[in-house]
Amino acid sequence: MLRLNKSLIAFKEKQAECFANLPKPVIYREEPEFADCHSLDDILACRRKADIDDEDPSDTPNVSILRSVIEELTRSKDSTEGISTGDLFSHLEAKLSWLKGEQGAEGQVGTPSKSHVVSLYGSTE
Repeated sequence: MLRLNKSLIAFKEKQAECFANLPKPVIYREEPEFADCHSLDDILACRRKADIDDEDPSDTPNVSILRSVIEELTRSKDSTEGISTGDLFSHLEAKLSWLKGEQGAEGQVGTPSKSHVVSLYGSTE
């Protein structure tokens, strides 16, 4: 037991030494006015309340939009496995007027890979 305690202490010291060289993570916090939005309709209502032009996308954080649309589609489906990129973009284009155009939402925001979504929301399994 004594050997185990010594080993644990040595491990913790080495870990602290190694972690000191790593950059500190940037903790992302959503803007308060959008943090409580759980659907695209909520996002649009917050934008109207703040008197933001419906054609100006720059005043709404992309993370808030993505989180809201994923929450909304997840509630309407049985699991996140049922949400495809096509579903995501179709829903975005239907609700957000500034994404309508020749290329649509996919052309304007790019195609998020599964790894991007997983890094934002944890494992999809």
